[in-house]
Amino acid sequence: MFEDIGNFVTNLPPLLQLVVGGVIAVGVLILATKIADWNEGKEGKKK
Repeated sequence: MFEDIGNFVTNLPPLLQLVVGGVIAVGVLILATKIADWNEGKEGKKK
């Protein structure tokens, strides 16, 4: 599955590759922030 995605991105024009990379990076960043907030909330309830 990941190979298919890699091939798909490789076939895109360079500008579109940047856009796709940016969208993925932002998605990962948002996910990391949500997980961090969730962990803080969990620890806050324990105290």
